[in-house]
Amino acid sequence: MSAPLVLTRRTRLTAELVTRAGLHPGAGDGPLGRSVLRDIDGRPYVPGSALRGVLRHGLDALLRGLDEPGKGLWAADADDPDYPETPTARLFGTATQAGLVRLGDAWLTDREGPVPIEQREALRLDPATGSAAPAGAQVFEVVPPGAAFSLELFADNLEDWELGLLLCGFDQLDEGFLTLGGLAARGLGRVRLRWTAVVDFEPRELLYTGGKVPDAAGRDPADRLAAWRAALAAKLEG
Repeated sequence: MSAPLVLTRRTRLTAELVTRAGLHPGAGDGPLGRSVLRDIDGRPYVPGSALRGVLRHGLDALLRGLDEPGKGLWAADADDPDYPETPTARLFGTATQAGLVRLGDAWLTDREGPVPIEQREALRLDPATGSAAPAGAQVFEVVPPGAAFSLELFADNLEDWELGLLLCGFDQLDEGFLTLGGLAARGLGRVRLRWTAVVDFEPRELLYTGGKVPDAAGRDPADRLAAWRAALAAKLEG
């Protein structure tokens, strides 16, 4: 059983996530082919679990390549006794302990315009011959390029270098080293990310204000993001 959390700092980050290629947050097979996830209004959304999975996978790969346990920058298999102490386990949790980062679902910014979903077709290939399979084309839905989603996450008690590591995962997504959603082999899943605000809360502020964000707070997060990245660089060099 994990120890109870003693909250010292809660950081709230918001961002805009924009599709650069088609995006397929898959919901499985539907009557017209492979469909995308939709909310109650029929609009596509990106589940927070998909974002967490991509970030965890990407950061684990980087940390395995780095393999600096003395600096606290390493990865391990889930059945390793020390796995809960790895950076990605602290950020995103394990089967028995909650992570210190909470990522919500990303919702479409435009709630009034046309529903941005396209249908596409792609040939099914016979793996033995490399030619088109007799079954014909595969039909699937995508969110087209240019669709914007609003993203919010909360991070509790993270050190600056850990926040820098989290940003590194998002940077990999922004640069195209990681892709989001399904059908990446068909060129889907490229997204662009723009951070819009960063706000810190201490326990007293949460108790007295309920976490209400001042109108002018954190509207230019560039300095904070740069400080977190610098802290990660110092951790690497230390």
